[in-house]
Amino acid sequence: MGAASSKVARRLPREKPTWAGARKDIPPTVGNPQQVENPERFSYGVSESKDAAIREDAQDPHFAAKLSQLGQVRVDHHMKDVNVSAARTSRMLQSRLQSEEEADNIRSSSARKNRILASDLLELLRQRQDSASDRDTEAVEERAKRHGLDAETFRSVARYVAAPGIEEGSVVKTILDDGTERVTYKVSRCDP
Repeated sequence: MGAASSKVARRLPREKPTWAGARKDIPPTVGNPQQVENPERFSYGVSESKDAAIREDAQDPHFAAKLSQLGQVRVDHHMKDVNVSAARTSRMLQSRLQSEEEADNIRSSSARKNRILASDLLELLRQRQDSASDRDTEAVEERAKRHGLDAETFRSVARYVAAPGIEEGSVVKTILDDGTERVTYKVSRCDP
């Protein structure tokens, strides 16, 4: 809007900016210490003093522009170097696999008597409650033996513990603010 004479004249820079320069070609071995003649030159740690590699990076105009955008780095003097070697990683993974195998062996071993998952115990208790005759009860006790429970132990547990049931008409479904659904039941108790 307005006449051209009222607008500020566009000024171009008279000299090159300090960061402007010819682009450096990136050699294919940059960042890959295995392909470099002198792998000691590549240091992945933090350094407070300028060395030849830092000075060489300072000549790259694009790298210098990005560094100026990031700003100054604060060096933590109390920080220790952490170098994760391939051997250390493989030892960690090996120990994890070993502990998982031990846990599987403990779960599957039949040497532990009278240990059962809660879901299996609940299923056995419900089957015992639903059994009408002594023959059905004996069949449930046989299943308990297959799970690693003594018949006497199962009888004593069944004497004092009943499988909980759901009271009819007590189901309440609510949807929370985050969209998850919560279902609430009222437990009905029955004598063992």
